[in-house]
Order: sequence, then C-alpha cells, then structure tokens
Amino acid sequence: LGGAFGPVADDASAIYWNPAGLGRVLAYRGAISHHQWFGSIKDEVVHAALPSGRGAFGLGLVYSGEPGIEFWDLNNVPGDTFRTWDGAMSVGYGLAVAPNYDIGVALKGFYQDLYTSSGYGGAVDIGFACRPLPFLRLGATGRNIGFAAYGSGNEPMPIEVGVGGGLALGPVNAVLDVIVPMDNGPSLHVGAEYLPVPELAVRLGYQTGPQDLGTLGGDTSIGNAINA
Repeated sequence: LGGAFGPVADDASAIYWNPAGLGRVLAYRGAISHHQWFGSIKDEVVHAALPSGRGAFGLGLVYSGEPGIEFWDLNNVPGDTFRTWDGAMSVGYGLAVAPNYDIGVALKGFYQDLYTSSGYGGAVDIGFACRPLPFLRLGATGRNIGFAAYGSGNEPMPIEVGVGGGLALGPVNAVLDVIVPMDNGPSLHVGAEYLPVPELAVRLGYQTGPQDLGTLGGDTSIGNAINA
C-alpha cells in the first residue's frame, strides 16, 4: 500500500505502523515474514497481538543481516569478509478510550553491529486512531522519539510524524498517509486494496519518498509502487 498503513492498522503489525491500532484487535493475532534480498541480505520479522482488558498488547521482533561483505584497508588491499546485522524489539499497548477512538504507545530498543563500530538505542512511538464514520478511519503517529549511541557519541534518531486517513467502500479500501521526518522532506504515501473474496487482497501503492525518483531510480520506484 505504498507504506500507507498507519491510519488503518488493526492487526498484529500495528505495533510497527501505529500502536493505537492495537486497540482495534479483538482476537489473538500473529504475523511472520522472511525477506531474502540480493547479496544474501535477509530480514526476519515477527509480530504478535494479545487482547487484554480494553485493548491489546503488542510484540515486535525484527532482525536484518548481511554476511560476506568484503573488507578493504586504507591501502586498498582486500582482507577477510565480515558480516553486519541489527535487531530491534518493540512492546506496546493500545486501548479504546471511547467507542471508535483508540490510543497507543510502544517502547522499542535496538542494537546494530557494523563491524568497525556498534550502536544501541531506544525510542517511543505514540499513536491515535479513530473511526468517526463507518466508512472513514483517521490516524496520527509519532515515531522514533528517543536516542541512539555509537561509540562515545550520540546520533539523532529519525523522528517522524504521520497523519492520514482511509476509506472503506465495499470491497475497496483506499488509504493516504503523509509522513513528515524531522531530518528530511515530507513524503506522500497512497494505496488501494481490492478484496474480491475475504481470502484474497489485491493491493496497489505508491510513495514519493523519503528518497525521490532521482535518488532511487525508475526501476526502484516501480518496485515500491506495486505490492500484491
């Protein structure tokens, strides 16, 4: 959906997109994904949601690793290969504060091994979601409010704010999300979903950033635009 899921998140992945969406989870939910990229880069993602009280707890685990990177010294002499990896864990809770109005918060920590240096950090995500009309959903999120430390220095976190909405028109869902990073220009994310039957969803999405087409290239923009 072009990365425009925050306003309508209502499953286990809400711990990532918008923790307020956990307040919409009424049954136990889980999701597992594996991404195998070029150069043996791989990502592993696990999300879970457990209803409790007026909302649900959420858990998120993410691992990304790249083995077999060639090492070259300052004299341009190749050395042995090495690997880099990073992992993050999130825990959160979302609840309904009124009928069709939800809030949520998620705490997350990460560790990154870059071979020549390593870093760690923590952050908070906050979210709001509502459904003022049966066919309309609205949402807002603040992500990555925290710190990161590498060696003896601190690095700024990629703090961002997202605001958007979604329309449910029978078997068609449309969603729009505007992301405003603190260290980059705003980007627009739009997507549409068609469900001919409950077991099948056909999705189309497009996003304008955070990198523009000149940075990513045309082929990358096409890859980001279509998700089915």
